[in-house]
Amino acid sequence: MGDPMELLHEIKGVTCLDAVAQAETGGDLLLEFGEWVPYSELRPSLKTTHHGRWSLMISSRPWRIDAPDAPVGDWVSSCDPGSPLAGGHRVLAGCVVEQVEVLPPVWDMVITFRGGYVLRVFCDLSDRRPESWYLLGPNGREIRAGPGSELHQRP
Repeated sequence: MGDPMELLHEIKGVTCLDAVAQAETGGDLLLEFGEWVPYSELRPSLKTTHHGRWSLMISSRPWRIDAPDAPVGDWVSSCDPGSPLAGGHRVLAGCVVEQVEVLPPVWDMVITFRGGYVLRVFCDLSDRRPESWYLLGPNGREIRAGPGSELHQRP
């Protein structure tokens, strides 16, 4: 199958098209990278007709976005209209990925963007929750962190 990190490294040098924090799921974060691609099959549950060539979902885990001088967003305040950090995740739209790090054994993720923004994802070893994050790429390829200490790739 090759290096499981290969797909992650493909987003280096690629622009983040959109950043969406989902209040209904407690601040899950969806990042779209590359160019927009139409869905091959439209479903009524989808709120859009396109996705990025690469799509990163951070699911049910804490995350934070830091600017060079201060935090600008996190998984709680991104969806709280009363927070001074509400909507801070949107700073990533238009930013280019400079570096991607994944830290075993829990697969914490650190993505550094041009302009000094850093996305940090904090995972855990729980086997009772779904994956911490997953990246979907071209041609059905994907990598998933979790549950627990497992790192899965397909194909």
